[in-house]
Amino acid sequence: EISLGLVGSEMCIRDRSFILCPADTALRIQKCYYVPLVEPFGLPDPRIVSAMRDVVAPLQKDITPHRLVWIDRTGSRKTTSRSPDLMKRVERLGYERIQTEDLGFIEQFHLFSHTRVLAGPHGAGFANLIWMRPGTHCVELGSALYGSGLYLTLARQAGITNTPALLDLPWRHFASKFYGAYLPLQLSSPDEVRLLDTLQEAAAR
Repeated sequence: EISLGLVGSEMCIRDRSFILCPADTALRIQKCYYVPLVEPFGLPDPRIVSAMRDVVAPLQKDITPHRLVWIDRTGSRKTTSRSPDLMKRVERLGYERIQTEDLGFIEQFHLFSHTRVLAGPHGAGFANLIWMRPGTHCVELGSALYGSGLYLTLARQAGITNTPALLDLPWRHFASKFYGAYLPLQLSSPDEVRLLDTLQEAAAR
């Protein structure tokens, strides 16, 4: 309830109330608004992105983004975080390792409002690009063989520079019955060097 109240306050939702229901509750909803998708891949509607950013802009007017954030996907199939040597090098560049699933909505909004560079393996954590300020940067680790363009599009709509760090992966990494964005637990030396160089360049901007 406290979290929902904070969300309502931060998002300026003052004329509505939240209804908390047990998971097994059946509700009859008279009217439901559905946010349309632009393309089958689920690329975000620029009107929705713009409206959401307009709502939070007054809350960010005095914020100067300064944090370098690496989204840690430990436990995910899309992870490089089990490569301790690589993660130590990433941290030496000044990046904080963050697991977004450990943060509440307000914590994520606050973190990414202060983020100057966001980096990590392709995944849902990059949806937080929507809270980052125009002129900031992100480095999305993915594969040259796969890419939905979702976060590239979101970054472009939000005025954020997206620099893909593309890996050279064999086809065996794409056997998933879903969309198959597997990333290896250990990067090859050329991929590792390329990623670290990209992170260093982003941090120096």
